[in-house]
Amino acid sequence: AVEVRNVEEGFQNSWAEATVTRVAKDFTVQYSNFVDDKDKPLVEVVARDRLRLKPSKAARGWLPSKEEIVEVFEDDCWWEARVKAIKPKSVLVKYRVSDEVKNVPLGKARPCNWLQMATSNK
Repeated sequence: AVEVRNVEEGFQNSWAEATVTRVAKDFTVQYSNFVDDKDKPLVEVVARDRLRLKPSKAARGWLPSKEEIVEVFEDDCWWEARVKAIKPKSVLVKYRVSDEVKNVPLGKARPCNWLQMATSNK
């Protein structure tokens, strides 16, 4: 499975789960959580730079730290956010795209794996 970076208005820079169904110059993907007008899984052709491997789940017992950058699952997409406070079963986050501050269940957050990979290469 992969995730596709959204470019649609209102969803920019979020990531949605999909499966690659065809590889040519670009990649044909079928989304896991989006459907078209006929209620069939949405299919789209995307460039390689809009794809990433689906990150693994957070390790058991994972708990983010304050100011850590995480991803939050909302509206069938993963959104980048910064942790502002940690509560027993939730985190208060500030979304990068909208600056909205929201309390989300801990189960809807995961480590920002792309950021970890980028910083580990330094």
